[in-house]
Amino acid sequence: MNLLVALSTGVAYISSIVMMVINIRMGPVEVMNKDKEEPMRTYFDAVVFLSFFILMGRALESRARLKVRFTCSRHTEGLLIYCIDQ
Repeated sequence: MNLLVALSTGVAYISSIVMMVINIRMGPVEVMNKDKEEPMRTYFDAVVFLSFFILMGRALESRARLKVRFTCSRHTEGLLIYCIDQ
């Protein structure tokens, strides 16, 4: 899972850098599609948000695990009842 996330965010970041360099070198008018007046898209925000949500999920998961571990460690003593048949 970590490899897939790292590859996808890396590809999005590198493609955004390449598109930005192409946009700077050729000019915004030459890069745009002639039929549609649509500017080039970069995915810097997607990389940031994806990384943020993944790290936030991991932080919440580790916090929940820590709470469960703390709760389970407090309740180590219990009352055992044996049923003995007569």
